[in-house]
Amino acid sequence: MKKLMTILAICIEFIGFSQSNMTIFNNGGQQFYVILNGIKQNSKPMTNVVVGGIKNGSYSVKLIFADGKTPDIDKNFFVEEPSDITTRVVFKKGKGKLQLIGMEPTKGVSTQQEVIVYRADNSAGFSDALVVTETVKQETVVNSGTQTQNTNATITTNGNTQTMNQSTTVTDPVNSNGNMGMNVNINVNDPTNGSQNVNMSINLNGMGTQTTNTSTQTTQTTTVTQSSTVNTSGNQTSTNTQNSSASSSVVTCKNILGDGDKFARDLKALTFDDDRVAMIRKDLKENCLTASQSYKIIETLTFEEDRLELSKFLYDRMIDKDKGSVLLPLFTFDSSKIELQEYMNKKN
Repeated sequence: MKKLMTILAICIEFIGFSQSNMTIFNNGGQQFYVILNGIKQNSKPMTNVVVGGIKNGSYSVKLIFADGKTPDIDKNFFVEEPSDITTRVVFKKGKGKLQLIGMEPTKGVSTQQEVIVYRADNSAGFSDALVVTETVKQETVVNSGTQTQNTNATITTNGNTQTMNQSTTVTDPVNSNGNMGMNVNINVNDPTNGSQNVNMSINLNGMGTQTTNTSTQTTQTTTVTQSSTVNTSGNQTSTNTQNSSASSSVVTCKNILGDGDKFARDLKALTFDDDRVAMIRKDLKENCLTASQSYKIIETLTFEEDRLELSKFLYDRMIDKDKGSVLLPLFTFDSSKIELQEYMNKKN
């Protein structure tokens, strides 16, 4: 009797913890998001999505395509027992549908690469979210009144590496005839998003003259050059020259948004959308951010009109514009998706 109860307990445990895997692939090439029971499963669009850890029950499946043109596909499934479910996207006369290829008893957790862990609610994190690793090395050398600080930083995001090298030299005015100089050189090399270079030189002498030259090159091959001279008489002259081969509304960012999750939480703490919109425009006016951070920020807004307006605002500041289509699933109406897609196409 004791052995029988043990076997029964094991069977119940197996039934309770065995889960299904659903594979959806599209040979047509259009990337898509998978929505199960209204919950988005993958944070970035793909042509082949495997969702693991699905429990028994009924599921409403929706595919939203990242191109903003292909119509959504809806399908209902009922998972009665742990299974490996394989489906594919097919198109007939321009209309797409999700076709069941096979359903067989599960063999356990799927061994395919990039398996998406099932999200039961919006509070769960995305298993395919960005993974960022940052390494910073700093060295300071002091010699004969001159201090040199070298900083090397390496940031790896899902396999893509950005490197930053900064060298700052400060000459003590006491030990060098009243002159102080600082040279800063920052080079960022990103194989996905191109390169960004900033060179800044500041010289201060006993006559009270400060000269600053700044050159910024964005990934849109836009160059902005600014020269400014301030003297002790209080007069200031400045010249700005901008040459652009891209859009006329180029944004030169002073910083990159750090903690996007905290910024989104601060927005949610506000009561009205008008206050959220004002905070986004104020705090991100001269800051850049990623597509993933933009998604979380736009998600805090209630009204479609505000979402569309601010999506364009944030897209101009994205450092990974090729991933801007991640914002499309945030819109209910196809007209909004099309308008945002056309806006992004004009900016590319």
